[in-house]
Amino acid sequence: MLKIHQFVIKTYASRFTYSFLMVNGLPGIQFLLDPGKSVHYVYSFAYRDHKIHEIYTAWNPDKLRHLSLE
Repeated sequence: MLKIHQFVIKTYASRFTYSFLMVNGLPGIQFLLDPGKSVHYVYSFAYRDHKIHEIYTAWNPDKLRHLSLE
């Protein structure tokens, strides 16, 4: 899955922007393809002992619809 993400980001690098936000109480990053249109996907990070313990990814447009397009 990581290789797919890397390929997409590399292929469309000039069209992607990202911003940091809180997602369900966790720090996260949202990636937007063609800014202003829609959130493409979001990563959020759960920490334990000051280290990343889990990484969550959301791609479902219905679950991302409420996020800001900034």
